[in-house]
Amino acid sequence: MSGGNLAISIVVGLVVGVLIGAAVGYGSAALKRGGDESNVRSSDLAGRSATVVTAFPEDGYGEVSFTVAGHLSKLNARCPGGLPAGTPVTITSVLSPTSVAVARRDA
Repeated sequence: MSGGNLAISIVVGLVVGVLIGAAVGYGSAALKRGGDESNVRSSDLAGRSATVVTAFPEDGYGEVSFTVAGHLSKLNARCPGGLPAGTPVTITSVLSPTSVAVARRDA
């Protein structure tokens, strides 16, 4: 009688092991695929809305802030002409890893 119980235990153990292994494999694959949506590349900044934080002097640099993946980011920015703090702008291009070009956005 114990031989029958042993066979059933082995089969149940194998089935449960395969199911757990498949679930772990699926979860691991999902983690590898996910997460890229929060990575922002410099090329993704063009067209993004921002707000002037530090006023722009004539043909000089100021600072703009914008939200990326729920995080507030701030970069140096350049715009032809001066802009006061609080002005809504659009990022038009990336000048360097720490600076962008912006244009005034119509509110």
